[in-house]
Amino acid sequence: MNSGIALFFTVILFFLFFIIYKRNMLSKMFSLNYRSSSEHLQDELQQTADLIIQRLEKRTLELESLLREADEKISVLQQYLAVADKASFASVDNKLLKPDHQNKQKTQFSDFARELSLVQKQMNNNIESLPTSTSNIEDNDIKTIILAMASDGYSDVDIARATKMGLSEVKLFLQLNK
Repeated sequence: MNSGIALFFTVILFFLFFIIYKRNMLSKMFSLNYRSSSEHLQDELQQTADLIIQRLEKRTLELESLLREADEKISVLQQYLAVADKASFASVDNKLLKPDHQNKQKTQFSDFARELSLVQKQMNNNIESLPTSTSNIEDNDIKTIILAMASDGYSDVDIARATKMGLSEVKLFLQLNK
């Protein structure tokens, strides 16, 4: 009997060690499983973040190249505009300098230039003291200048620049005085 009891206690001790071992093994397995899942998720998040950063860098480079291209086009357009301005003023100067122009056009232009310089001097000297609405005398001077320039064949844009009025104002005035 003693051997039966010893065997019984040995089996119980073996069974207890087996349960404790399995319990430790199960806890390690589940903790490793959780760790591996969290590490897997962390790796996926890192890969996604890297991919997003690569895409952002690519888009940034594309935008920078587009900005450079736009700056180049702006500078080219500014050069074209400068050349066009020089050409338009040169054509006006050439028209004035040609000897076969009629004396009437020369006198009209000199009258216009005189009136324009007077208006510009008045505007420069009294810019703070000018009321918001111009007086009838100034309106008549500007109207005369606009009509004289239009009859000489100047474009609406040139008239607007010379009188320092808006293009739409000049167009409206010319349409009303046809």
